[in-house]
Amino acid sequence: EPLACWKIMVGGTGIEPVATTMSMWCSTAELTAHERLRASTRGSGWQASGSGILATWDNPTLSVIRIRGKALLMGKDRPFHLYEPLAWQLPLVVSAPHAGIEIPAGFTLPAGRAGEKILAMSDRHVHQLALPAAAALGFPVLSSRYLRAFLDLNRSTDELDPALIDDVPPQFARVIPGSRVSAGLGLIPRLADAHTPIYAQRLSFAAVRSRIERIYDPYHAKLSDLIDVCRARFGLCLLIDLHSMPPVQPAAVRRCLSLTDNQPKMSQRRFPRSGLNLVLGDNFGETLDTGFAQTLISAWQNWGLTVSHNRPYAGGHITAHYGKRVPTFQLEICRNLYSGTNASSETKALERLFLDFANLAASQMTSEPRMAAE
Repeated sequence: EPLACWKIMVGGTGIEPVATTMSMWCSTAELTAHERLRASTRGSGWQASGSGILATWDNPTLSVIRIRGKALLMGKDRPFHLYEPLAWQLPLVVSAPHAGIEIPAGFTLPAGRAGEKILAMSDRHVHQLALPAAAALGFPVLSSRYLRAFLDLNRSTDELDPALIDDVPPQFARVIPGSRVSAGLGLIPRLADAHTPIYAQRLSFAAVRSRIERIYDPYHAKLSDLIDVCRARFGLCLLIDLHSMPPVQPAAVRRCLSLTDNQPKMSQRRFPRSGLNLVLGDNFGETLDTGFAQTLISAWQNWGLTVSHNRPYAGGHITAHYGKRVPTFQLEICRNLYSGTNASSETKALERLFLDFANLAASQMTSEPRMAAE
C-alpha cells in the first residue's frame, strides 16, 4: 500500500525533492529498500548515536530515523513533528502536544530562573519514549514543535485570557472562575507558575489569531486526519495523549491512590524511584471504556508502577474533544523516570513498557467489539 511521502520521492540517487513531473507517492517496498541501502552505505549522510541504537539521515524535506534497526519518517518545515512508520500496523495514534521546545521567532525568553520555569512548562523529550515502539510496532507519533508557553495545543480556541490579550471576541473567551484560563493557563498561557508571568506586555488578538492559524490549526488538522486514516484502515483507533508531570508530593500521592484505589504492586517493581509514576486520565470515564482502563492500570501495576486514575490529571482539551470520536486517554509520566543523570536505565524500562503496553492496548482494542464501535 502506498504511503504519502510529503514532497519527496525515492529515486536511484536517494530520497530527492519532488519536481512537478514526479509522483508524490512511493511504495513501502521502495522506502524499505532505500532505507536498507542508506543503512548499509558508509558516508551516505547517516549520523549514528554512540550506542548505535538511533541514527538519522537528512535531506531538506525529510529525515529518516532508525531506532534499533527500524525506521521512522519525519517531514520537515512543518509547524509540528510527525513520525510515521514505513507500515502502519496498529490501530494507535500518539499525540504529544507539549513536547515542543523550539523557541519561535519573535518570542523572547526571560533570562535566569524565570526563563527556566517557562521552559519547564514543556514536556521535554516525552515523545521520544514512544518512538522505539512506534518504529517497531508501526504507529504514528505527532508531537508539537514549539514551546507550550507560546501556544498550548491542549486547549480549546475559546480559552483565551482577557487578562493577557486585548479585544478578545466573546466567542474566544470562556473565562470561568477556577478554570484553566482564570489560573493563567489558557490557549496562550499567561503564567509559568503563580509568581512567574510569561509576557512583559499584553498581546493583540490579531497576533494570537496568527498563532492559531500557523500552529494550532495545522496540528489539530493533522491529528484529526491521522484518526480518520486509522479508522479507515483498521475500523477503530485508540488515541493516547502523552504528557510528563513533575514529581507529585507524597501526601498528594497517598490522596490520589486512596481516591482511585490503585495501590502499587511492589513485588515486580522495575522503577525504584518513589512517588507517583503514571496517571491515566479519561475524563472520569467519559473517553475510555472502564474495563479497558482497568486492564491497562492493572498491567502497569503488575510491571511495578505506581499508577493513579484521573488524579491529579483527568485530561485536557485533546482527551475531551477527540474522546467523543474515538477511545482516548491522557497518559502522564513522571519526569524523574526519564530525565536526570541517573535515569538511563529507567528510560530504557519506560521505552520497553511503552512497547509492551502498545501491544496490549492493540490486542484489547481488536478483541473488544465495543471499543471499535465507540
